[in-house]
Amino acid sequence: MKASLNNKQFFQKETEMNLQVGLSSVLLIFVILTLVSFAVLALTSAQADDRLTSRVTERTSAYYNACNEAEDALMDLDATLMSLYQTCENEEDYFAQAGTTKSFSKYVTDVQSLNVELTILYPAAEDNPDGRTYHIDRWEVLTDGDIVYDDYLLK
Repeated sequence: MKASLNNKQFFQKETEMNLQVGLSSVLLIFVILTLVSFAVLALTSAQADDRLTSRVTERTSAYYNACNEAEDALMDLDATLMSLYQTCENEEDYFAQAGTTKSFSKYVTDVQSLNVELTILYPAAEDNPDGRTYHIDRWEVLTDGDIVYDDYLLK
């Protein structure tokens, strides 16, 4: 009888030990799955950040290219207005040939443009001590079409 009691105790201890080994295995699998899930989320987030960075870089580059084109147009306009000023006899003749306002647009993206509006100034005017030929009234980016939003992560 004593031998059978020892066998019963032996099997009970072995069952408890198996339960503890199984519990730690399940816990280890859960931790590994959690780490893999976080790794996949981090990778997805990094890819989304990379796409966003590329788009922002392209958009910023396009904006500054449009600004450079607008500055070139202003430089040409300034030279033209200064030449016109030197050939005109008076302020009325100058404004008759130059006009009083100018505006132009430069392409930024397929749906955006840089719009510039100017007031033409007479270089020798009393209220223009710097001798400028124009004043920039508006320098803004306008959206001309429908914007397509990226909903890649929402799907």
